[in-house]
Amino acid sequence: MIPRRGRTVPFVAVALSLLAVGCAGQGEPEFTPDAGHFKISIRVLKKSCFGSAGCNITYRIVPSYTGPALPDDRKLTVTYEIRGGEEPKINSFEVEGDKVRFDPRELIQTPSSASTLDAVVTDVF
Repeated sequence: MIPRRGRTVPFVAVALSLLAVGCAGQGEPEFTPDAGHFKISIRVLKKSCFGSAGCNITYRIVPSYTGPALPDDRKLTVTYEIRGGEEPKINSFEVEGDKVRFDPRELIQTPSSASTLDAVVTDVF
């Protein structure tokens, strides 16, 4: 099943592993994750190539989180950059507790069929 834009799905549905270390709000300062706590892999859904004109690639991100458990009422926006296309592409996804909301399909053009896509988390707020 592919989630639709705006639909909230459990992180489990997109291969997110939570490593519970503790919860904020119990006399401790609230933990704020940074870009290093998130990783994104890319799943290519469709690739159409046009010889020397490059390729159109439809893909979906697969985010993962490796920090302490987040409270259910905590909302974060994670910004990322897709590299390997003709131009870098910037997008974001939202995290609330153990749920994530993201675009189920994204499109990028690459300069050649040998191009590989990488995702880098650039900001968390």
